[in-house]
Amino acid sequence: MRILPSKTVAHAARVHTPALEFEAMIRHPTFKPHWTPFVIPQTGIVLLSSEERRILRGCPFADLTLLLDGMTCVDDVIAALCDRHDIASLCFCLMQMENAGYLTDGPPETPPSLIVWTESGARLVTSGPRPTQEPDETRAADSFTPEATGAVSTDEGLATANPGGDPPRTPPSHVDGPRDKRFASMLERIKPALQDTLVPASSFDKMLRVANLLPREFSEFWGIECRLDQTIQEADILFSVYPRTAGASLLAGAQPSCLDDLCEASPVWRALRTLARHWQRPDHPERLRITGLWLEHDTAAVRCDADLLRSIRQPNVFVAPSSQATADEIIRLTGILSRFFESARGSLPDLRWFMDALPPGARLFQIGWMMTRDPACGLRLCISGVDPAALRPWLSAILPRHVDELMPLIDLLTPLCRGLVFDFNLTARGVAPDLGVECYIRKVFDESAEWMTLLRTLEDAGIPVLEHWQAVDDYVGTLAIPLQQRLHGDRLELNPIRCINHVKCRLSKAKIAQVKVYLAASHREVHLEDIKLASGLSMARDSLLGSNGECRAPTVR
Repeated sequence: MRILPSKTVAHAARVHTPALEFEAMIRHPTFKPHWTPFVIPQTGIVLLSSEERRILRGCPFADLTLLLDGMTCVDDVIAALCDRHDIASLCFCLMQMENAGYLTDGPPETPPSLIVWTESGARLVTSGPRPTQEPDETRAADSFTPEATGAVSTDEGLATANPGGDPPRTPPSHVDGPRDKRFASMLERIKPALQDTLVPASSFDKMLRVANLLPREFSEFWGIECRLDQTIQEADILFSVYPRTAGASLLAGAQPSCLDDLCEASPVWRALRTLARHWQRPDHPERLRITGLWLEHDTAAVRCDADLLRSIRQPNVFVAPSSQATADEIIRLTGILSRFFESARGSLPDLRWFMDALPPGARLFQIGWMMTRDPACGLRLCISGVDPAALRPWLSAILPRHVDELMPLIDLLTPLCRGLVFDFNLTARGVAPDLGVECYIRKVFDESAEWMTLLRTLEDAGIPVLEHWQAVDDYVGTLAIPLQQRLHGDRLELNPIRCINHVKCRLSKAKIAQVKVYLAASHREVHLEDIKLASGLSMARDSLLGSNGECRAPTVR
């Protein structure tokens, strides 16, 4: 194999493309642990994480991916492929991946592996060149196998087309199954990243008892609510469920699971089962009007076993209406669900007035039934998409006596965030004066400085939040699991991601009265046969990514 010195590679790149200055910051590139690469020979790659999905088109991307093991120098990677591709193209592709944030400097946390699609099915491949192997000169330059670039195949065939029909989308869960079949196993995975100063052992144990009553596949995206303004910490746990997921199928009772006991014992869970069964019917109106739900278990308020039982059987329920739903549809839906949950009926007359007052572009993001709170709390209404210029007129219409207290605090938070969601309690007497403001930045791994700016501002406003920041920052990251351990038959588990979803401030009486951080965790599985569709990338853009080219996780509440 011909190896080019570093200066030769850089010089060749500049000769082919004068404007290109290949100054790679990453010397031993490999993919960040939250990305799982799928190589489609002669076509490109699909990068999947629990948060996002990306397609990179072009044969150079496919060949480069096989060599990015985090131990091979970037110059040697380019030299290994310079007989197959133009050097400038290789440099350009590497820079694209580096600038997009897909790559990191090695060595990797786990053995560098990926999946390659071949005519016979999917192969698990260990990336990296084998310098002792000479290239096969008789092989056509445009032919591709993992061996052509020195990648080592570690399995003959992980998955092939299923001749018997579509594989089952939800593996069966058993009521009396082992502990690793319960959601508690997912919570235990993140325990090492949770410091006791943020979530003490007593609080974690209460959340664990809730999670042990739920099946492992119940939620793909979930979160922990932590107080940042208290010395003694307590935490709540939240779970999302979305249509056409394993969790929705289990909630509907399509397979036996430990949810069956909850649905028999609790009217709230029975109502949730009815809702999930509506989702199973493609033409049912509630499937079209509801895009997801969140269940919040108030474990922070638990003081005895009776409290814990009530928290389990009566979670707070947040429903996300479709962005296409009209005000009339949302009001009708709220009435139906309020009868389901047997609460908040007195608030319904006010909902029409509240909906009519929404400024242009704003929408009802979520409706919440606070089952463990005083019924007088009414409905929780979460509003997104409010134009900052419309804030004062809008608040003047719905909270005229408090707008002058709230606006200075909102003005303090607005420039520090990339988006705000406003949480109101709508009661029989109108809108309660306390206002929740959810502050969003991004669910990525490079935003620590932005969160720090927000928290310093809160600290300057008299809220002691910085003492817990290091524990929050330490939580963020990826649980890197070897690819071999994440393959389960025809399904692949993506590396679980831990991130900050948002920070919530409660505004009351002209001050910030409370600050909470919502720590999110995601674990998702994909079917290898679905990824195979990416071999025709034009089809994969629709089936995997949607029209906007990406698929982000839903918001945790």
